[in-house]
Amino acid sequence: MDDIKPMLNAPIETGITAGEEFEASVLGRMNRAHDAFIDLDRTLAESPEAQQERIAKFKEQAFAALRRRRD
Repeated sequence: MDDIKPMLNAPIETGITAGEEFEASVLGRMNRAHDAFIDLDRTLAESPEAQQERIAKFKEQAFAALRRRRD
């Protein structure tokens, strides 16, 4: 029974550290979301010709990687 400590003996949490961690977490998520939005905006702003070039290059790289794995 001597091992039980009342809640009043627990260290007091000021909330400053918890608040700073929360702020860093929220700001980090907001920055990542903003970066993803900017990347998406750039992708959508591509001309059809640029999209076709990018897709063709991706296909070439993908097929080359598959051939290397097969050999």
